[in-house]
Amino acid sequence: MKKLSLFLFVLLVGCGYNPDKPVYDIAANSDGFPPVALELLKRVQSDSLMPADSVMECFTNLYLADQSLLDNLKWKDVVRKLGMKFRYQADRMAERGIEGYSKAAAYYALASCARPDDLRAKDSYQLFSCWNDSIAAAVTAFMDRSDSAPVTAKSITERLHLVKRFMSRDSLSNRFARDYLVDRFLGDLRLKENLPFLLSDSLPDADLALLSHFDLASVDFGKPLAEFENPRIDLVLFEISRLDSLQWLAELYFLPRERVDTDYTVALWVSSTDSVVAGGVSGSQRLPFDFEPTPSTSGWKVDKIVAAYRHFDFADDISAVSVGLYRPDDEGVTYLPVLGSDSSIIEIPFSGIAVQ
Repeated sequence: MKKLSLFLFVLLVGCGYNPDKPVYDIAANSDGFPPVALELLKRVQSDSLMPADSVMECFTNLYLADQSLLDNLKWKDVVRKLGMKFRYQADRMAERGIEGYSKAAAYYALASCARPDDLRAKDSYQLFSCWNDSIAAAVTAFMDRSDSAPVTAKSITERLHLVKRFMSRDSLSNRFARDYLVDRFLGDLRLKENLPFLLSDSLPDADLALLSHFDLASVDFGKPLAEFENPRIDLVLFEISRLDSLQWLAELYFLPRERVDTDYTVALWVSSTDSVVAGGVSGSQRLPFDFEPTPSTSGWKVDKIVAAYRHFDFADDISAVSVGLYRPDDEGVTYLPVLGSDSSIIEIPFSGIAVQ
């Protein structure tokens, strides 16, 4: 982390920005900014104006009091320099790990507002916006109570449950989990000498698959549920969870056996025990909940398990789920064939689905 901090410092200095230097000489005030603007600069430069909404509110009040600053090019330049300061602070908070992510999110928000054309600040702001108070509280609470507790199969499942529910929300959350959460929250499992014993001691298959996805375990699931061809992609595990009376979570674990150069869509069709009331659609037999996995299939690595998740609303009981892989083309869509079958879709009866 110290090397990374030094790298960021050198990089910023090389771009003409020194994080230790004030963005503006308030005492000299060579540009004649009004006293209220100088007071705001003073408070921002001393980091006495956090959280981010306080900074936003102060800038809004400043522009309401003196609208001429909105078109003042020299003031805009000062604000842009503040944006560099905010981005630097955000990077430092992100380096601290889970305890710093909330502050990092706030600083990236400020940096993005101060530097609207800064693509890195904008991307980081969007990425960290998924780290909200509820997930921060849940992860922190678990870490606080487990610091001195032994690692057990139950505690691993609890951790994986938190990660899974977070990363399955959307593509940004999935990316944040992979880039920032997993190593901090699960990385210590690599140091546990008794992990192989724990893995063989009553961990659910979905947990094993997710650990394998994160390179924390090596698991052989035997014969896959389906073997898609050209390119060869195995569906090694499918699990479904009913989250409430309406919402479900489908977990699909794929294992590419060959390089995948195309971005495929996952066909996920849900069949009801009562086709008339399935999802409220009269006469419906199967409702589609197709989705594009994150990461996309062209980013999948050969012989590495990939976790793909899909939340969906379905009011009725489920009788079966059908899964396939397809890509768009000039004729509509082309499905990958299923090895040993005339169909390109595999149907999994509800009796064959693991339900949490």
